[in-house]
Amino acid sequence: MDTIVLFIENEDKHFHLVKSLNILNIDYRRLFEGGVWNNFYDKMYQYIKGLEEIDNEWVILSDSRDVLFYKDLDVINSVYQKHYSEYDMVIHGEDDSKGDMLFRTTGLKRYKFSD
Repeated sequence: MDTIVLFIENEDKHFHLVKSLNILNIDYRRLFEGGVWNNFYDKMYQYIKGLEEIDNEWVILSDSRDVLFYKDLDVINSVYQKHYSEYDMVIHGEDDSKGDMLFRTTGLKRYKFSD
């Protein structure tokens, strides 16, 4: 699988994430370096803009400060293929009714496992 991890970090507080990605030899791209947040939806806009610039089959959108990868992409991809391959998007994160609104309007099949 051609998989990449995208994360947004406008400051330099993402070093533990990058260290875990490097240890596991996972390809990644940082978005919004040095940017200034105006509101929560800036993050979603930056992800959408970042997705337009890459050509990967699978993309993992990740937080940058409170996430560490401890499984390599072969394991992550096999779990996705086994349990979630019929979905366009899998969301794992904190529930936020306002944030979920963006995904409800896409028309994609959706699975959320944040409970």
